[in-house]
Amino acid sequence: MKHKPSSELSKIVHRQATHCESGTVATLCTASGLPLSEPMAFGIGSGIFFSHLSFVKMMDLETTSFRSLPGTIAKKTFGRLGMNLTSQRFRRVEDGVEALDAILAQGSAVGIQVSVMDLPYLPRRFRFPFNAHHVIVLKREGDQYLVEDTLATEPKWCPVEDFTRARFPKGPFAPDGLMYAPWGRPPEAVPRSAVLAGLRESANRMLYAPAPFFGINAIRFLAKRIEKWSSGPRDERWLRLQLAQVVRMAEEVGSGGAGFRYLFAAFLDEASAFLGADILHDDSLAMVDCGDLWRAFSVVTAGACKKEAPISAEDGRRMREAMLACAEAETKVFKSLFAFVKSAK
Repeated sequence: MKHKPSSELSKIVHRQATHCESGTVATLCTASGLPLSEPMAFGIGSGIFFSHLSFVKMMDLETTSFRSLPGTIAKKTFGRLGMNLTSQRFRRVEDGVEALDAILAQGSAVGIQVSVMDLPYLPRRFRFPFNAHHVIVLKREGDQYLVEDTLATEPKWCPVEDFTRARFPKGPFAPDGLMYAPWGRPPEAVPRSAVLAGLRESANRMLYAPAPFFGINAIRFLAKRIEKWSSGPRDERWLRLQLAQVVRMAEEVGSGGAGFRYLFAAFLDEASAFLGADILHDDSLAMVDCGDLWRAFSVVTAGACKKEAPISAEDGRRMREAMLACAEAETKVFKSLFAFVKSAK
């Protein structure tokens, strides 16, 4: 890295988080001298989103996501706070290990993107091929790194060999050894403009994404596809795996899609007090309802996947209606947010 990170190791305080990237960003920011909650990191970084990419396949399954691209929360949060962010990727594994060890030798903490598959301190049920997990490395002693992971109850030691493998996996979102950290003097307080920027982009992308694969349009797009899959000729095994993949993204990966809605609701509630805007508190409560609706969709869909009989057209109709209810509820919330941001000064 060109600059020494400003996140002081002595100021790193372990805390579990709802989501790995927003939790990591909040911890690094706080250790740099600007206290920041995880919901504020997630909201300022415009972490809330939805996409369904029918043309992008993972293990022959269409890709669904309930959040923004990995790495964007860190980039946007620090940028909107007026803090400098330095990051580095590596072509050679050896260069990545050397660079990380050099930063740690300075007594600095650094954020790292890894695959959860290769982290032996995590329970086996949490480990699958997902390359966009974020952690903080605190120090190296011998052949072990001390890792601050928001999934764990305390910092965990991880063998250098395993952690290096986790930094350089193959596949979608391969991190290429990515490490990042803020540097320089942070602002004395969170700027009002940062909160408004997070609200503005979140509402605009969900409501007005130009393609049917993103935002509210993508929720409706996927709802129609699910009904079509369930009513026409299909590979029953593929259909169950595809629907199970959507449920897993809605309930487990990251914080799960519903969990992202609850996290964004917490941001809106905090932003309401920060900006002195009661309407954001109302929007916060409405966003909690959105999370509940996604949970209801997951219950309906998981039930269809688990039953012994083939998935029917009626199952498809119920899943479609449950997902469209999510789309309608989120449309109302984001329209309210968009109107608020337009009137805010």
